Parts: sequence; C-alpha cells; structure tokens
Amino acid sequence: MARNRTFKNIMKTYRLLSLCAALFMAAHLLAQTSSHPLVGLWQQVQQDDGHAHGGKPGFIKLPVWKVIQPDGNFFIFLIAKPDATCIKTNEGAYTVNSDSLYTEHINGSVTDPTLIGKDNKIFYRFETQDMLHVSYHHEKADRKGEELWIRVKLEVPRKEQ
Repeated sequence: MARNRTFKNIMKTYRLLSLCAALFMAAHLLAQTSSHPLVGLWQQVQQDDGHAHGGKPGFIKLPVWKVIQPDGNFFIFLIAKPDATCIKTNEGAYTVNSDSLYTEHINGSVTDPTLIGKDNKIFYRFETQDMLHVSYHHEKADRKGEELWIRVKLEVPRKEQ
C-alpha cells in the first residue's frame, strides 16, 4: 500500500514537471515568434509619383490587408467595391527562415487555387520598422511579384500632408 502511494506521488510529480516543461517551451516559442517584426496587421500600398497626391510623391493605400499572427499563421483579406464585401483571399502558415526570407505554406486561396498546398518563399526587407518590401517568385505559376506594405497601428488617422 505504501509502495502504491509512493508510485502515485512519483507520477504526480512527473506529470507536473512535464506540464511545466511543456508550458515553458510553448512560452519560449511564442515569445520568439511574437517578438518578430513581421507579426502584425499590414496594409498593401502602391507608390505614386504624384498623380494621386497633387504632384507630391506618396503612397496609395489599397483595400488589401495581411495579418501575420504570432502563432505562425497568416491570412490576407480585401474589401471589394462597390458593395464593400470583405473577402478572405489566402490563408496558411509561415516560417521565418532568416532576417530576409520567410516561407508561406498556402492552405487556402480563392485568388489562385493552384497555390494551395505549395510553399511560397518571400524575400523581405524593412524600409522602416513600419514599411515592408516583399518580393517572391511563384515557380509553378511562373509569376514574379513585388509588394509594399505598411503596418496598421492603433492610432487616430491624421490627414496626410
């Protein structure tokens, strides 16, 4: 009977230590991912040579957003005119490979279903901490692309000068 109680105590201790170790590893992994500068809400922009801004160069904000989550998932959505329907266009998981490359694994796409199940290597650089330049090459679709994104912040919008 005493041996049975000792075994139960050992098992309780083992389970508690295992749980603590798992929680520590999960917290460490989450801290690594969530502290990455890619994490956040981004709006796609297009450079303008001044035509849209009265002769002054600037950026045109597009109705396209990318959410890069700290849990390793991402999705892209847009707002379609004229009825302002919100459409989730792509979703999947991502892995940061280096300080200039991350890989998106596409789990769903309404804009290009041939990308589902594929990995998309994204080369990136920060123009500023809140402006992200990305480039990619879809080998299967034989398409290259470059995009510019600005971070969406929790702040009251101000009139652009």
